[in-house]
This record gives sequence, C-alpha cells and structure tokens, in this order.
Amino acid sequence: MFRDKLHRPAIIGATTIGLVISSFGGVALAESLFIRDRNISVLERERPGYEAEGLRTGQFIIKPKVDVGVGYSSNVFALSDVDAALGFDVFEDESDVYAFVRPSVRFESDWSRHAIAGGAYVEAVRFNEFDEESMVDWGAYLDGQIDITEFADFYGGLSYDRLNESRRSYNSAFLFDEPINYTQGEIYGGYRQEFGRVKIKGQLGAQTRDYDDAQVIPLVVVTPGLFFNADQDFRDRTAITALGEVAFAVTRDTAVYFEAQKNWQDFDGTDAVFRRERDSNGYRVTGGVDFDLTKLMRGRVGIGYFSQEFDDPTYDEISGVAIDAALEWFPSDLTTVTLTADRGVDNSAIISSAGYISSDVMIQLDHELRRNVILSGFAAFGRDEYDDPLLNGMGMPVMDVNGNPVSQEIDRFGVGLGADYYMNRTFSVGVDYTYETQDVARTVFDGGFDTNFDVHQVLITATFKR
Repeated sequence: MFRDKLHRPAIIGATTIGLVISSFGGVALAESLFIRDRNISVLERERPGYEAEGLRTGQFIIKPKVDVGVGYSSNVFALSDVDAALGFDVFEDESDVYAFVRPSVRFESDWSRHAIAGGAYVEAVRFNEFDEESMVDWGAYLDGQIDITEFADFYGGLSYDRLNESRRSYNSAFLFDEPINYTQGEIYGGYRQEFGRVKIKGQLGAQTRDYDDAQVIPLVVVTPGLFFNADQDFRDRTAITALGEVAFAVTRDTAVYFEAQKNWQDFDGTDAVFRRERDSNGYRVTGGVDFDLTKLMRGRVGIGYFSQEFDDPTYDEISGVAIDAALEWFPSDLTTVTLTADRGVDNSAIISSAGYISSDVMIQLDHELRRNVILSGFAAFGRDEYDDPLLNGMGMPVMDVNGNPVSQEIDRFGVGLGADYYMNRTFSVGVDYTYETQDVARTVFDGGFDTNFDVHQVLITATFKR
C-alpha cells in the first residue's frame, strides 16, 4: 500500500475497477452488457497533442519511455531514532537524497482480432550518502488474447521480475544491512465468455518467489558493526491459484456477480528458529455488484469470506470478512474521486507467524486543471493483524502486563500530493510529496528495533517517451 518503492503508487482507477473491458482496448464490443465505459476518469482521458503515438513497425506499435529524477527521504531506513546505547551511530542521520533512472519499452499488436502485448524495464536508484541502499530492479512481461468468437476468448500471460524489498515493507521483522533481493515469476491463463446477460470466467495461475539471504543487525548489540546471516529460504514459495466468476447483467449498466478463489501455498523450507512448515491452502468467496450509473459513479463492490489453513497445527487458521471494492465518483468532467478497499490474508515474513489479515482503504482525487496539467492527492489507511502470539528469542510467548500472550498489530497511514505537467507528446514533468507513518503495537521480539516510523518524501520526475 502507499508506495512499495520510491514512486507514486499505481493509480487505482481504471485498472482496479477494471471496467470489465479487455486489457487490449479495441477487442471489446459495444454490444456487451458488461462494458463500463459511460464515464471516463481524468487519468484515462485522451489528451490530443500530449500523448506519445509510439513507433509503428508493421502491425506492432512500440512505445519506449525513460523516467529520470531526484528525490529526498527524511527516513531512509524507516525507523524511529535508535537508542545511541545500542551503538548504531550510523543511523543518527537517516535522511538522504537519491537519483533514479527507469528506461522501459512496451509493444502492442494492432490487429483486428486477437492481441499480444509485452514489455521490459530496468530501474536503478542511487543514494548519495547511504550507498548500500542503492538498488537495481528489472523485469519483463508478456500478455496475449485469442478470440474464439465476438464474445469469447482465451487469455494468458507471464512475467519475471528481479526486485528489492522496500525498507518500508511492513512485513519484515529485522533491520537488514541492505535491502533484500528477491525474484518473482508468474504465469496465468484463462477463458471468458458472455451469453447475453451472463458472463463466465475461469482462470488458473502460478507464482513463485525466491528471496536472497541477508545480513541482519543483531537485536541486541554486543559488538557495534556485528552482523549475522539470516536465511530467507522459509519465505521461498510457489502459489497456485484457481478462480471462477459468474456475472448476471440486471440492466445495461448494472450486473451482480459471484467470485470464488482457491489457493495452495507450497514453501521450500522451514524457518531457522522454530523449524515450522508454512504450507497452507485456503479460499476466498465474494459476491457483489458491478455498475456504471449515469455520469455520476461506476465501480465494483464485493463482500464475502476468506479462510487459510496451515499444515502445521501450531499455526492458527486465519479467517474473516473479505472485502473487495473500487468506486469512482465523477463530481465533474474534470474531477475524479476514487475509493478502494481490500481485506484478505497474506503471507508473513515474521518467523513467529505464518500469515496475517491485511486491511487497506484509500481515497484518491485527480483533477484536470488544464488539459496538460493534472493534480492528484490521496489519503490511505491500513492495518495488519497477526493472530499467532509473538515469540521472543527463546521461542516463548511474549506476555502483556496481565500475563496474556501478545499478538502483533500494525497500523499505517499515508497522504500524498502530486502534479504532472505535459509539455508536448514526448516530454512531461512531475512533482510528488508523500508522508507515511507506521505504528506497531509491539516490537516483534523483546529488545527488537522500534519499527514505528515517519517518512517524508519528495520526488521530481522527468519523463521522455515516443
């Protein structure tokens, strides 16, 4: 949530709400009862004279782009002030400036039937003072669609990324000497079809994650500068997910739907401390409404139930109310307000707990000041709830003042403002400011680092594209 990296979060409007339109624009049909294109958000709207047209090669369009910029972070390590008695003088000055460059390329087919698209990127970030925080991410992806009839198609895709875990990752228990590297691979495929007022969809996917080991600063420092190796194999996993959805169009603008997901999580090993298996399986069922009402609002709102059970009986089952909602409100043609909410289960990086319930809500406002000037702002709140009790370094439950086991709870809050100025088809500039804060109910281990933090960030970006 907020920013997984250094940049503005992916805008939630059209992509999350989905509009039930194929990701390959021109293939979807006007006769469909499930297209939600009556309203156009500020970020979706075409801007003649300010949009890159791409480079045409035969029946393909190639879109190269380069983002370059500079930024400032008031809290590079995302920590509270570390007690000087621990000997970490290196953290007395936590602020730093950085520069980044992100070249990328995307290609799209321009066929009357079927579609294929793909791309690749590299992102390099270099910090001025804390050079160990510098990082390089890269990845590539490919998506495709085969049209069977006007209202039926097979689709699929795959991707591979080499990434660095953010210092502001809320799902980490330790302070590492540098960000953790990991690889992520994903493949998926599915089939969807419309039968008049009914739409069906089925999808099967697999995802793998492989984390590099890391050097960890000890929780209790005896010798300043001493590090030890932390095996991250207990986080390596393969996840298989099956999804099915049925929707019924009540009117041209409104449909009700039911969605069911099943997942299987297979972890490569056990943690180095408690030696517990994390393999699990679970499900998530939601039902709701998908709509596009006049020129006022569109969205998708679903509510249901989720459950995740672990093979190791020492881990508690995680279950609760599932929420999946994304709404767009259009107070005027020049303003879009987006509200998103999600609640579900996720895997934990904390060795004393296999998973947690994650709840997130965000509201974002985008305003078109001029055709080539976009102003944005957001506010977001999130909470992570761990059902398993915290364990100290001896493997014993951490107790509160009343002698009851303590469970972890993390609250997050963030706000941000941004502006984008499009000078012509090939050049634009953006300025962003974000503030993030995290409040942890209890440190993961007694004597652990204080992972409550506040971070102010400023980012200036120049974008060149064709």
